[in-house]
Amino acid sequence: MSLLSAHVVTLGIGGFRGSFAVGADATAVAAMLDDFPLLNFITASQTARPIDLVSWKTEVSATVKAAAGRVRYWQLGNELFIQSAQGDNWVGTPADYAATFTAFCEGVRAGDANAVPVTAGLCSGCIEGRGSGTEQLLRLAQQQGAGCDLHLYRGWESAASHISWARGIAGGEVVVTECGVTTAADVVKLFSVLYGAGVARVYYHSLTPVATDTPPFQEMALLENGQPSPRYYAVQTWNRVVGEGISSGTSLSNGISEYRFGNTRVLWAETIKSITLPVTAGYNVWRVAISGLEEKLRPHHNRVSLQVGPEPCYLMERK
Repeated sequence: MSLLSAHVVTLGIGGFRGSFAVGADATAVAAMLDDFPLLNFITASQTARPIDLVSWKTEVSATVKAAAGRVRYWQLGNELFIQSAQGDNWVGTPADYAATFTAFCEGVRAGDANAVPVTAGLCSGCIEGRGSGTEQLLRLAQQQGAGCDLHLYRGWESAASHISWARGIAGGEVVVTECGVTTAADVVKLFSVLYGAGVARVYYHSLTPVATDTPPFQEMALLENGQPSPRYYAVQTWNRVVGEGISSGTSLSNGISEYRFGNTRVLWAETIKSITLPVTAGYNVWRVAISGLEEKLRPHHNRVSLQVGPEPCYLMERK
């Protein structure tokens, strides 16, 4: 088992992503899935309109079919900039991308009716710049009933507004295939905001530092010198306690943030505060630190009292 596969299994993450050139031998994609069994998001490395869209669509369909039932998301291009605030790296016009993406969606669905085609990932700069090309990508997702992908590196504080803006245009499934922060506490806050805003799947930035990345990105990696960092344990604990949580509500008042995922709450406050919260009768209640340490609490008249502060914690109810 590869280092990446081993850590993905250890962390309990729902999967990770890979990339390939459409037209590659479908058996090669199947082999890649054998090496990385948790792969469920694949980016097609396409930067220009194919000469023959009909033949290319057939190739897309064959590749997707080879991975049917094993890969949910198929994306056309990674951070393609088309008349965006970041410039351009798509070789061709916006109309070329629209035609290519339409054929891509048709090919993906022909290969696997349950797969989800996804537009090229939108980086934070594109979202904040809100250029015409960025909006076009989101409108294409809406027109094709496809998903959209966001790459969020501006911290948890701005993530909700970025998601709201993108979903307001695209209207469909939102995934975040790149995100990262530098502290363990911010990992939990970011995941709370993303899943709380209804993101379907979150992929963290990187397991190990990438040599070509600038220092802020290197400081987001989950491993440091080959060893798990506090961020690693924060992701591991999140996936054990919450997982790919479906939000059941949020509350932001009196300087206290509360994100609810079923019978689990994520709590933090701007400053240290003592709070008392209702809990479900007959359930055991634990306070879980972001490092994974657990403390069993004793409810009194179906309420528990605890302190919360800038470092988030989980309040977990279980039978």
